[in-house]
Amino acid sequence: MPKIDWTNPQWSPEWYRARAGIPTASCFDQIMTPKTLKPSEGRRKYACRLIAERIMNWQADSLDKVQHIADGKEGEPLAVAKMELVFDIQTVPVGFIKTDDGRFGASPDRVSGVSADRQRVHGVHEVKSPTIPVQMERLIFGDDLAYRCQRQGQLWVADAEKATFFSFNARTPDYLVVDGRDDSFLRPLADCLERFWDELQAWEAKARSLGAYQAFPALVTPLEAERGAQRAADALLSEEEFDRIVNADYPEYRG
Repeated sequence: MPKIDWTNPQWSPEWYRARAGIPTASCFDQIMTPKTLKPSEGRRKYACRLIAERIMNWQADSLDKVQHIADGKEGEPLAVAKMELVFDIQTVPVGFIKTDDGRFGASPDRVSGVSADRQRVHGVHEVKSPTIPVQMERLIFGDDLAYRCQRQGQLWVADAEKATFFSFNARTPDYLVVDGRDDSFLRPLADCLERFWDELQAWEAKARSLGAYQAFPALVTPLEAERGAQRAADALLSEEEFDRIVNADYPEYRG
């Protein structure tokens, strides 16, 4: 049974810390090449990122990336409303979902069909609000295989039955993909994930055997790191003044 976090929202410090060092569905295409269904050549680079998170509290995401994601999420409420209308369903946000053994994780934008005990979900949903050129590309050429790997990976992690990818721009037609569980895809994916997990443990052990590392004091979100850097650059600002400036620049992080 999957472990579902309903308490800590995505992009919160707790969410970052919960997923640190854990292979996640958004990067499963770096573990298995979705076109060949074989281990990816990029898995070593991905493993090194995870090991750095485990050993050194290293944070991969930059503030620019987080801001780009936040910009894309501005239109997400409209996209969610349209998706719920299309499917005649109600969806809810979720934090980090882990497999029952805690080794792998996923963060769908929304979930649906939540069981009474809140321990299972029926549907996982990726909801996008892209620019017009990106939406046009999806409408004409479809989404790339990496998203299929992510959708099937979310189904596998959450033990869910249906995955949707819904891309919405108010000026264009909607782009929609619905996936059920595909055993012909999930079997090789599970095999590649198991192999990668064994490799990850071995590579981490080797890294630890090579000597001491100067770890960061604690894993922080990109925004927290930016705040720390700005405090160091301008120590004359009071705490209240600094928080007022940061909250004005990044209102989506208020609270």
